[in-house]
Amino acid sequence: MAQKGEEIIRRPKKGETYGNWLILGDAPDQVRLNKRGYEIRIRMYRCRCKCGTEKDVRIYSLVSGTSRSCFPCAYKKNGENLRKYDLKERYGQWKVRYIYKCIKQNLFCECECDCGYITFVKCNYLRSGESTMCVHCYHDLNVARLKNRWKENYKVMKECL
Repeated sequence: MAQKGEEIIRRPKKGETYGNWLILGDAPDQVRLNKRGYEIRIRMYRCRCKCGTEKDVRIYSLVSGTSRSCFPCAYKKNGENLRKYDLKERYGQWKVRYIYKCIKQNLFCECECDCGYITFVKCNYLRSGESTMCVHCYHDLNVARLKNRWKENYKVMKECL
């Protein structure tokens, strides 16, 4: 029976696989203190990745899918993602100069705008079309749009008078 505030999680069994992890058996629980100073026990399992790496993994990470493989295997998979971004291809006014892999598996591209401005942009923003130009070009474009709109409104007002 689960105590108050405890989630009921299906316990994986020895020999089951979650992603690239194969469960070998139980591991010593992690003991941590919460904000109020109470002990919290985190259930751990000893797992082996397909590449042979063995590691203690949290039960919640296995069941929720947060952990699907060891870090080197996850890095290799993300290395394949780097090939999706062609350095010769243009995304709007951006030209990709270099691709960086950062913490939390985010990919950042060093981009140069047509106006010469250089900055870092999340790679998925380039592919989705969320980022097509630098802040300066975006500002100039909006100012030009506002001027055109004002001129049109001014012509209409003149005709009415």
